[in-house]
Amino acid sequence: MDGEMKISRNLLKTMAVDTRAEILKLLEQRQMTASELSRALSKHVTTVSEHLELLLDSGLVERLERPGHKWIYYKLTKGADRILHPT
Repeated sequence: MDGEMKISRNLLKTMAVDTRAEILKLLEQRQMTASELSRALSKHVTTVSEHLELLLDSGLVERLERPGHKWIYYKLTKGADRILHPT
């Protein structure tokens, strides 16, 4: 089939958790810090950070650290964008 995409079982498990799906939806809108995501989701920042680590490990999110800046931002990877918006 044209345009068919294969997704691993582990990736599906990662995306199936509500909090992680909500994080991906928020990051579709703009880059955000763990604190911003925490407030938007009404969840403790530690909980959000744990979910972000799993999303980082699965290649759906990337960390943006800017030299001289104290905040770390997160954004969707191109792979996550292709999964969320298949053409």
